[in-house]
Amino acid sequence: MSSVLNRSFASIGSSSRNKASPNITHSSRNLPTISINLLPPNPFGSFSCQPTKPVDPTTRKNTKVVDVYVTSAVELDAKQIEKISRKMKKLTGKREIRMEICVDPNLIAGFLIKYKDYDDDECCQEIDLSVKGQLTNLADRIKISNQIDEQYRKSGSTMKIL
Repeated sequence: MSSVLNRSFASIGSSSRNKASPNITHSSRNLPTISINLLPPNPFGSFSCQPTKPVDPTTRKNTKVVDVYVTSAVELDAKQIEKISRKMKKLTGKREIRMEICVDPNLIAGFLIKYKDYDDDECCQEIDLSVKGQLTNLADRIKISNQIDEQYRKSGSTMKIL
């Protein structure tokens, strides 16, 4: 493996899951809103997978190295790590990938990749391939669609946007 690999694994939560506990509330239109809590509350507070060492951007300029921080729902094996490394080399055009990996079961499944190309002055890039990220995106799109529908109802239009 040509990439330098720093493994930092952190496992949070327990393997036992609480039973689903539905919470039912009523909105102003008398339609029930149901939310189901499938995961137990995190006893350790909010989880954050941050780089363990601060990086000096001036030493990284004009190098062929990129720092990659991978947060995974489960521990990754060597084959998966090597595949991520190859894909990141291809994506960034760098020769060396320095990777830090941590585990966050709150992602449900999949992983989140954050990387910074120090030759580019843009902020940190993020690739979210987690189930949690996909569910968040879906919820945001539904919320926007509902807001648009509400605006059409208020304007008296009969057109429905799907």
